[in-house]
Amino acid sequence: MIGVRNISVFSSITELLRNGIGLSLGYISFSKLGWKFEVTNSS
Repeated sequence: MIGVRNISVFSSITELLRNGIGLSLGYISFSKLGWKFEVTNSS
């Protein structure tokens, strides 16, 4: 039981980390796209 519980906690933590990394990467790429759009728009 303890092993199964640890595995479920570990999988949930990795899922949270994966979602956080995906969100941060998406935010970084989105900000980069916005910055490029602003630069091209101003010039």
